[in-house]
Amino acid sequence: MHLHRAAVCLTLVALARSVAAAEGQPALDPAWTTQAEETATAIREAIIVGVEVGLHEDVYVEFGAALTPGTVVAASARGVDVKTRIATISLPWERLTPRRLYLIGKKYIPEDDAYMRLRLGTYCAVHHLYAEAREELLAASTLDD
Repeated sequence: MHLHRAAVCLTLVALARSVAAAEGQPALDPAWTTQAEETATAIREAIIVGVEVGLHEDVYVEFGAALTPGTVVAASARGVDVKTRIATISLPWERLTPRRLYLIGKKYIPEDDAYMRLRLGTYCAVHHLYAEAREELLAASTLDD
C-alpha cells in the first residue's frame, strides 16, 4: 500500500503539535500512543516471521552495562533470543527499550514498505526518538513518489 505525501505531511504536523502541546511531557494524544502500541506489535510480529523464514540478523543488545553484538536466533510471542560471543540471551519483549525494539525490528521490515515506515516514524516520535522519526517519515514520503 502506497501512501500519499499529504498523509505523511499531516502526520508530521499532528505529531509536531502534540509534542509542542506537551512541552516535554509524555502526554501525547491517546491515539498516537495507541498507534505506537499497535506498531510495536507489528514490529514484534515482523521479527518473529523473519526468524521463522531464516533471517538471523546481527543486532546489538544491552548485556549488563554494555552494548553487546549478537545474532537473533529465535523469536516468539514471549521475546527474542540473541546469541552473543558469551551466551545466548533470552530477552522478553518488555525488557527491550523502545529504541532497541525499533533498531532490531527495522532489520526485519522491508525498506520499501511506505506504510510501515510511516508507522515506524510515529512509533519513534511517540517514544521521543526524534531523529529516527524524521528519518522514517522522510523515507515514507520518498517511497510515495
